[in-house]
Amino acid sequence: MGYFLLYEAMLKTVLYARDKWLKPNGLLLPSLARMYIGLYCDDEYVNSKIDFWKNVYGVDMSPMIPMAKQYAFYPSTAVDTIKGEALISESVLVKSLDCVNVLEDQLETFRAPFNFRVFRTCNWQGFVGWFDVEFPGKGQTPTSGPIVLSTAPGLPYTHWHQTLFVFNEPISVKKNDTITGNITIQHHPQAPRHLTIIIEFMHNGNSYTRLFDF
Repeated sequence: MGYFLLYEAMLKTVLYARDKWLKPNGLLLPSLARMYIGLYCDDEYVNSKIDFWKNVYGVDMSPMIPMAKQYAFYPSTAVDTIKGEALISESVLVKSLDCVNVLEDQLETFRAPFNFRVFRTCNWQGFVGWFDVEFPGKGQTPTSGPIVLSTAPGLPYTHWHQTLFVFNEPISVKKNDTITGNITIQHHPQAPRHLTIIIEFMHNGNSYTRLFDF
C-alpha cells in the first residue's frame, strides 16, 4: 500500500501476485480498501512551512516567503500527519476497492463526486486524503468481526500519514458553507508510479479547478 493507497502503484503489484498465485477461494489480506477525502484547516502547520524562512539557522531569508507561498505545496502534495481537529468537514468516500476482485484497469482513472458542509469559519487551506483497509474476521467470537486499519487524521500514527492537497492561497469559508465538486484520480501518463489528481469544486458561486501531481 502506498500513500493515499495508490501512490507508487504498490497495489498493482499485489494484484499481479494475486492473479498469479492466489488459489481459488484463497484469502487475500487486506481484502477491502477505501479511499477518503475531507476538508482541513491548520494554520499552524501551513504557516510553519512559510515562517521557516524568517530564520534559517540564524539567517533572515524572508524575501523567499512569496516564492515559498507559491511553491511550498501546490501543485505538489504533502505527506504528513495532521491533527483530527484540523478537519472541518465529514469525510467523503472516494473509492471502495474489493481487493479480491478489482481489476488493474479499474485503478487507472476514476472520478467521484463530493458534497461537504463546513464545520467552522476559517481559512480553508485544502483537501486531505487518507485510506483504510479491512482484514476479515473468522469464527463466531466477539472479536471475529473485521479488523480495520485506518490512516485517518486524529487516529494513531501510521507510516502512511495523510496526503495534503494544499492551495497556494487559502479560501475563506464560514460555518455551514457547502462545497461541491468532483475529484479525478489517475496514474500519471509519463510516470506510472505517480498520480495526477484533479479537484474541481464550487463555493459561493465560484468555480475552482486544482491539479496536483503526486
